[in-house]
Amino acid sequence: MRRFSLLNTALWAIAIVALPAFFAACSNSTSKTKDEPMQAGTFRSRALLPERQRRTFDSLFLEAQYKKHRGNITEAEENLERALKINPNASEALYELAKILLRTQENDSYVLDPMDFDTVYSEEELDTLNVAGVVNYPDTLEPVKDRVEEDSLRRVRGEQLLVKAYQLEPKNTFIRQSLADHWVANEKYARAARIYEEIVAETPSTDNLAILLQLHSRANQNAEALAVLDRLEEKHGADHQSAVQRFNLLLASGDKAAAFSAMRQYSEEHPDDIMARLILSELYVIHGYNGLGYALFDDVEAAHPNNPLVAISKLQLLNSPEKAEEFEKQLLVVMRHPEVEPRRKFHMLYQLSLEEFQGNRPQGSMYPFFCAALETPQPTSELAEMAVFYVENTEMPKDSLEFPLRALLRDEPGHEKARVQLLMLTLQKGETEPILELCMEGIEQNPDQLLFYYFGGVAQTSLRDDAAALATLLRGTEHITEESDAELAGDIYAALGDIYHKTDQKQKAFAAYDRSLEHFPDNASCLNNFAYFLALERQQLQKAVKMSQRAVELKPQDATYLDTHAWVLFTLGRFSEAKRTIDSAIELIEAEGVSAEHDGYYDHAGDIYFRCRQTKAALAHWQKALQLTQDADLAAKLRKKKRTKRL
Repeated sequence: MRRFSLLNTALWAIAIVALPAFFAACSNSTSKTKDEPMQAGTFRSRALLPERQRRTFDSLFLEAQYKKHRGNITEAEENLERALKINPNASEALYELAKILLRTQENDSYVLDPMDFDTVYSEEELDTLNVAGVVNYPDTLEPVKDRVEEDSLRRVRGEQLLVKAYQLEPKNTFIRQSLADHWVANEKYARAARIYEEIVAETPSTDNLAILLQLHSRANQNAEALAVLDRLEEKHGADHQSAVQRFNLLLASGDKAAAFSAMRQYSEEHPDDIMARLILSELYVIHGYNGLGYALFDDVEAAHPNNPLVAISKLQLLNSPEKAEEFEKQLLVVMRHPEVEPRRKFHMLYQLSLEEFQGNRPQGSMYPFFCAALETPQPTSELAEMAVFYVENTEMPKDSLEFPLRALLRDEPGHEKARVQLLMLTLQKGETEPILELCMEGIEQNPDQLLFYYFGGVAQTSLRDDAAALATLLRGTEHITEESDAELAGDIYAALGDIYHKTDQKQKAFAAYDRSLEHFPDNASCLNNFAYFLALERQQLQKAVKMSQRAVELKPQDATYLDTHAWVLFTLGRFSEAKRTIDSAIELIEAEGVSAEHDGYYDHAGDIYFRCRQTKAALAHWQKALQLTQDADLAAKLRKKKRTKRL
C-alpha cells in the first residue's frame, strides 16, 4: 500500500533551498546560458591564424549566431562547421555547435509524478515545490531518454565537441555548466559531480553544495555525499531533514547501526523536534523494530495528542491489511482534523483513490473520507473537484454527487459547471425551492448562463409568483445572443408566452411565442400552446392547425398534443378529422390510466362527437368528464350541455 510517510518529507528536503538553482542548472540550462560572446580561451587558437582567416572565422561565427536567433538552425550549423574547419580549437564555435547537435535535450524538463512519492510536505514546502499543480522532486530525477533514434550519432558528436570545448576552457562558466547539465541528462552523475566539485571549490554556496550532494547521492558516492552533508550542516546547522539524509546515506553504505545511531543522536539532541521522533519511530517499524517504533510513537502521542503530524504518523503505522478498520477510523480523524493542511488531505485521498481505481481497495470506499474532508470550507476548490471526479468515475448512485457539488459551490460559488450539475440533480428530485435558490445564486454568479433564468422562472411559476417569474425570464432575454443555445432561448420565450397568457396579456403572449419559434421552430410545447390559444381566440386558425400538426409529428404519442390538434380541427369545422384525432388521444390516456386531469379530453371529445351527430356518444363523454372534473365551472357547463343537448 502507498505510504503517507513523514520520513520521506525529510528525505530530500535538505535541497529545498537550492531547488530553483538545481532545476535551472540541471534541467534547463538554456534559460541561464545566454548567447553572450566568450572571450576567455579564444586568443590562443586565434593567434595561430593569419589575419584573413581570423576575419573569415569571425564572419562565419557571427553569421551563425544571427541565423540561430532567426530560427535558421540548419544554416547556423553549416556556418559553424565551416568556421571549425578554419579553427578546430575555437572553444566558442565548439560550444555553439555542440548545443545545436544536442538541442533535442536542451528543453527537456524533469517533471515528476507526485504519485511516485510518499512525502508529506508542509504548506510552506508545497508552495516551494508546487508548479501548476505538479510537484517537482529533484531527488527522483529521471534521465532523459533518446526520443529520436536517428539523432544518436549527432548527439555523440555533440558530446565530443562539448567535452573538447570544456578541455580547452575548463573555467568557462557557460561551457562547464552545459557539460554538467549534459552529464545529468544522461545519468552520468559521477561526471557531473566532478564538475560541480570545481564549481563548489570556487563558489561554495548552499545551492551549489545541495546540488553536489544530490549528484554524489545519485552516483552512489555515499562517502563523498556525507562529506558534503557535513559542510551543509556546518553552514546551516542540522535539522530532521538532514538527519534523515544522513540516515539514508549511511544505510546505503551498509552501516545500519551507524544510520540508526545518527538518527537517535539527532532525536535526543533535539527533543522538541516532533518530526524527528516520529520519523525515528517510523524507521524502527520499517526496519522491523516494531516494539521500539510503537513505544516511541506512544510517547510522542501522549505528549502531543492533537498534533496533526502525530495523527498522520499514526495513520501510516496503521496502514496494513490486518489493521484496515483502525486505518479507516484514523483516516476519518485526519480528514476532519482542522490543522491537517488541505493539500495533505488532497494528496492522501488522491493516492487512496488511485489504489481503489487499480482494484486494491473496495469500490466507493473513499467516498466517506471525501465527505469528511469537505465538511469544512476549503481554501481552494481542488479537493471538491477531485471528489466530483471520483463519484463520476465510480459506480455510485448519482445523488452521491450532491454533497461534493454543494461543497464545491461553497468554496467557489462561481463554478458554473458544478452549479449546472447540481441543478440537474435537483430537477430530478422536483424540489422547487432548492431549484429556485440555485438559479437565483447562479444568475448573480454566472449572468450569461440562460439555464438559470429559465429554470428559475419555471420554479417561480410553480410557486405561483408570476410577477417574479416574468421579471426573471425577461432578464434572461437580455442575455440571449446569436451564440446562445437555440433550444434554450426558445424555451425562455415560450415560458414568457405562457405567463403572459396566464395573466391575460394575450397579444404579448403571441409575440413571445413567435420569438420562441424564431429561435427554435420545432419547440413542440410552444407549438402546442400557441396553436391551442389561437384556437380559443379563433385567430390565425390556418397557422394554428399547421403548428398543432407539427407538434403531433414531433410527439405522436403525446395525448396533450393530439387533444390540441383535435380541438384546432374542430374549430376549423373539420369534424371527422377532429374525431379521429381525439379518439387517438382518448386511447392513449386510457392505456396509461385516466385521472382527474383528463376531464378536458372527454369534454372536447363530447363536443366533437356532438358535431359529428353522434349524440349518444357525446353524452357519454360529457358524463365521463363530469365524473372526473374537480372544476366547478366546468362541471356546471357539462351539466348544461347534457341537459340541453347543446354546445
